[in-house]
Amino acid sequence: MKYIITGIWAFILTQMTFFLGSALMNSKYSFLSACLTAVIELVLVVLISDMLKFSNHLKISEDTPEVSDSNSTTE
Repeated sequence: MKYIITGIWAFILTQMTFFLGSALMNSKYSFLSACLTAVIELVLVVLISDMLKFSNHLKISEDTPEVSDSNSTTE
């Protein structure tokens, strides 16, 4: 569900950016290139998000101490 919302926002913001950029530069607005850019941005955001989750998971598992056996005591 979060990727659907991310895709919608990527589409809207990219279309807006391309429209404003074309208006400011007095050039032709290209809906297709804006859509392709939105798809590329969405893929990059999803990949970076997954890499950060994986990296955070590895960091947490390395920081957790090993559980020792409670029956063995050294005095």
